[in-house]
Amino acid sequence: MFKPTYKLGGIPELDKALVKLAGRDIDRAIEVGYKRGAKSIPGYMATAMAKHYAAKQRDLKDAISTPRVITAGPGASIEVQSSAKPFSGRLFSPLKGVRWKDKKNASIKVFKGGSRKPRKNAFRNPSFASGGPFVRDGDGKNPISKIMGPSFHNAFTGGKHKAEILDSVEEKSFEKLEKQVIDALKSKSRGFIK
Repeated sequence: MFKPTYKLGGIPELDKALVKLAGRDIDRAIEVGYKRGAKSIPGYMATAMAKHYAAKQRDLKDAISTPRVITAGPGASIEVQSSAKPFSGRLFSPLKGVRWKDKKNASIKVFKGGSRKPRKNAFRNPSFASGGPFVRDGDGKNPISKIMGPSFHNAFTGGKHKAEILDSVEEKSFEKLEKQVIDALKSKSRGFIK
């Protein structure tokens, strides 16, 4: 769960101007700024993940929940729920495994710049599951299982690129939130903040 929290203060001009605002105006400005800034966060998350993973940014963004702004308690925060359900292998450049064409050992490429590891008994059928890769779980035709990639949740909480992904999202998010909150404070200040 991504939860940035914005703290007012640290900018001398802003500190002086805040004295002229009522607490309720400040709270409302923060809420407005957060709601405006939150809209960009799914895009930042998908962009950061797509720098390291082979899945397309558009597909990743479709899997990100709409951010929720929480204003109860001290300060405000933004929550983005993440799913622990793995992404389908079809998002990770599936290759080979098609009967009569290149049947042997279908594979996916999880990381950009990473290597492919064909899997024994893996196959693809372009006519179903959007050509996603499957693997036979035994010697017979059945049962079969989908080949899956990592989950959105894993990429942000335990994946090998977690630190770089979070750093990128936080940097862009805080810049956006700061701008939106200050713009909202300016509109509430009735001219006190320039």
